[in-house]
Amino acid sequence: MFYSDPATVGNENLEPEEALSFEFGSKYFSPKFNGSFAIFYRDASKLIDYVKENEADRFMATNLRNLYTKGFEVNTSYNFKLGNLPQNLSMGYTFIEDEVGDLNIPFSRYSINSLKHHFTSRLSSQISKSVNFNIIYKHAERTAGLSYNVWDASAIITVKQFEFTLTAANIFDAEYIETGVVPMPPSNVLFGLRYGFN
Repeated sequence: MFYSDPATVGNENLEPEEALSFEFGSKYFSPKFNGSFAIFYRDASKLIDYVKENEADRFMATNLRNLYTKGFEVNTSYNFKLGNLPQNLSMGYTFIEDEVGDLNIPFSRYSINSLKHHFTSRLSSQISKSVNFNIIYKHAERTAGLSYNVWDASAIITVKQFEFTLTAANIFDAEYIETGVVPMPPSNVLFGLRYGFN
C-alpha cells in the first residue's frame, strides 16, 4: 500500500479498514443433490482501493469513505449416471450490489467495478472407464455494465499408468478482465502428461 511503481502511487497516510459483515444461509446434502443458499451484507468504512481521477493518472492507494455490499448466492450440484458411468452437473449464481457512499471517482481497481452478476455451470462426465470430460461455462457482468462469456473444456485419458490431459481455456477467445485491470489470456490449449509409478 505504501509502494510506488510506474502504474501506482503509495500513500503513507492510509488508515486500517473497518467492516461489519452479516451472512445467513442454508445447505442441503443428499447422495444425488446438493444445494446451498446464502444472503450477505457488509458495511465497510475506510476501505482501501486504488483509484484515480483521470485515465492518464497513476492509481493511488486511498481510503474510501464507505462501501455497502449486499447480495446473495445459490449453488446446486446434481449427481446422476449414464449407464454405470457417473456424471455431475453443477450451477452457481451470485448477485452483488455495491454502493459507494459519498464518493464520485471514475476509475477504481476493485470496489466500484466488482462483479454484479456471476453465473457458472460445469458438466463433469465420465465417458468411459478411461476417459473423463469437463465443460465449464461462465457469464459475468460488472457493475459498470461490461459483460463476458467464457467457455473452458478439458479431457483426461488414462492408459495404464499414463494420464494424458488436454485443456482448452477461453475457447471462443473472449476479451475480459477477471481481477483489477489486468486482461485475461486469450484462447489457449494446454497438454499434459503424468506417469504413476507402482
